[in-house]
Amino acid sequence: MSSKQNNTNNITLGFILLGIGVFLLLRQFDFFGIVFPTLKSWWPLTFIGIGVVSLVKTQFKSGSGLAFLLFGLFFFIKKNVGFPAGTEQFFVPGALILLGAFFILRNRRQVQSMNAARKVFDESYDPAVDGADMVNAEAIFTGIQRKVLSKQFKGGRITTIFGGTDIDLSQADLAPNALLYVDVVFGGVKLILPPHWDVQVHASSIFAGVEDKRMYPQAGQDPTKVLHIHGSITFGGLDIKSY
Repeated sequence: MSSKQNNTNNITLGFILLGIGVFLLLRQFDFFGIVFPTLKSWWPLTFIGIGVVSLVKTQFKSGSGLAFLLFGLFFFIKKNVGFPAGTEQFFVPGALILLGAFFILRNRRQVQSMNAARKVFDESYDPAVDGADMVNAEAIFTGIQRKVLSKQFKGGRITTIFGGTDIDLSQADLAPNALLYVDVVFGGVKLILPPHWDVQVHASSIFAGVEDKRMYPQAGQDPTKVLHIHGSITFGGLDIKSY
């Protein structure tokens, strides 16, 4: 994992904490009540800010960022402005439709590039052992365990929301330019990787942890075995381990 990525994440977290601290301090002096006397609640701005930062850092590719933004907007409008009569009940279905369309459109281009390399799984597919060259794991309010045996692993996508995902790549080998995209919200992802792989984490993290706990061999990492990890981790964790 590059120190540059860690520094970027620390700066982002620093700005978020600084903003929350300034907000709480101004609130003690009733600054908002004086300047904006008509507004009743400001706490949804925290979620709006987290959503905006996450979206900007991922070039508007983070589903978790959009979810935080919509959550904050809903309560900000409800607490301070109010919905027109008979419209509040349509906000949640509309937000779910928007999130669904976002995930579909975001994945469309990637799916087109992945199809050539991805195996077509039949009814006898065992989800515990995945021999394909790409992994596609979605854990939403559940847990997933996969073992990948591919000798030309190209990457894939891991989505974890209020769940956990364990991917065992200890017996796999990497193809050139392998890319793994992770999107984690209130969950955890554990990757078991060979110790000689060079892992470059480019994912944004907000109130999250990314740790590489592998035992490195004396020979060090192999520069030809590079796994790039992109995405976003919000209120969750990414653990990288080896046996």
